[in-house]
Amino acid sequence: MQLTRVPLEDWMRHYYFDTPIDLGSSGVYPYSFAEFKRITGFRDEALDALVFDDSDTMGAVGLRAAIADRWGDGDPDNVMVANGSNDASFLAMVGLLEAGDEVVVLDPIYHTLGSLLVSIGCQVKTVPLLWENQFAPNMDDMLAAIGPRTRMVVVNFPHNPTGVSISRTQQLRLIDACDKVGAYLVWDGAFHDLTFEAHQLPLPFPEYERAIVIGTMSKAYGMPGIRVGWCIGQAAHLAPCMLWKDYTSLYVSPWVEIVAQHAIAHADALCAPRKKEALENFAYLERWLDTQREHIAWTKPQGGVTAFIRFHHIDNTEPFCRSLAETCGVMLVPGTAFNNPKHARLGFAGPSKSFRKGLELLGSHCAASCPTHSPG
Repeated sequence: MQLTRVPLEDWMRHYYFDTPIDLGSSGVYPYSFAEFKRITGFRDEALDALVFDDSDTMGAVGLRAAIADRWGDGDPDNVMVANGSNDASFLAMVGLLEAGDEVVVLDPIYHTLGSLLVSIGCQVKTVPLLWENQFAPNMDDMLAAIGPRTRMVVVNFPHNPTGVSISRTQQLRLIDACDKVGAYLVWDGAFHDLTFEAHQLPLPFPEYERAIVIGTMSKAYGMPGIRVGWCIGQAAHLAPCMLWKDYTSLYVSPWVEIVAQHAIAHADALCAPRKKEALENFAYLERWLDTQREHIAWTKPQGGVTAFIRFHHIDNTEPFCRSLAETCGVMLVPGTAFNNPKHARLGFAGPSKSFRKGLELLGSHCAASCPTHSPG
């Protein structure tokens, strides 16, 4: 399997750690361990009984039970814990697919849900999310792409980077189309608890027995550094993924599992303050964008904490984003990371003070370097 480079990760490696203001990330900003303990009541004594032993390949049963109770069907056997959602989605793809399999996938989409399929050798059928349609998926096109040879359908709603979602009726149509041909439905639920402009959709497992739900502690709960993700699905469908785990990451650290299990027990308490601040930032962003119409257009996201903004008269935003980072200290993610070069991913879940300062600097940089455009 020949892997291709990942423009998003190349960009984040170069700018995320050294750029003072982050306007590009797709999750809420992280908690400190002290904040985590204060919010959840976690006590250091909980770690005293920890033995630095191996863990179960599928994940500690207590952690799997916590995940199953909150997001699954209550059965820990239908959960596989992984080292972050990247690991989880990778294991799902390589475990369930082989060269020549037909896969239907949204475009744009996160690299472990998209470009990895090409590396595996799959026949990939993309369903484009188009600016002209406000990035709303054309369900007729998506359902038409699903046929007798379709092995898997891959989606993420709310969507990263656009923030669009689908209705419950559309979700049921998608499940029915997968069921008719026996296709797996891989559903990335990273933004599940960050839905705000649309109704929160139920996760498709256990409603659909061939669904695989990907989850993570990174996006909604302020714990990206803990590197805990998971797959939820029928145990029989997770078994081939576990085989790949035997050859790669093997298991998650027991120390991490203890903290993650406690975090999931208090997930609402962790999510609530960060989501509240993100929504306040979102309202501020909406007002700010109204002042920037000569430079920027957007489609209002329905969930997640990113907007996929479009720059007038800039055909490739990468040089602009590079200049913004290096001269203003503000990081955006150029749309080249998502095959949409006229766009950029703007995250609005950072600390409010730095978020507003970042928008101020972005506005000044636009005024200095972008041609003007009349919105008409």
